[in-house]
Amino acid sequence: MGMTMRVSLPGYDALTDGTIDHYSIYADSDNILIKEQSRGVATVNWSNGGTIAHNLGHIPFYLAFCEVSTGRYKLSTYFNIPAADWKLSVDTANLYIWNSYGTAVSKVRYYIFHDKL
Repeated sequence: MGMTMRVSLPGYDALTDGTIDHYSIYADSDNILIKEQSRGVATVNWSNGGTIAHNLGHIPFYLAFCEVSTGRYKLSTYFNIPAADWKLSVDTANLYIWNSYGTAVSKVRYYIFHDKL
């Protein structure tokens, strides 16, 4: 058995419990657990952007894939030069998305994680 690091959730024994969902951290050479808080598809209006609430109380790690043409998505961030028409930011309560791509409404596929950024 290789090196393993486990931190179980309250009420579970990290030495004997084999269910991965009972851990806040379960890491070994083949597995790293990252807890997802939410995911979804948001429709973002060109004129006023969009807000997705997470209410975690800290700035989380997140990924957002913005639609650049029908069915084509690009990973986007606030300083995303290749897709500069999309802007994203996050605070302790919300993920904010602005679409200045020129289309009235576009989609964003987002993933928000419990981990702090």
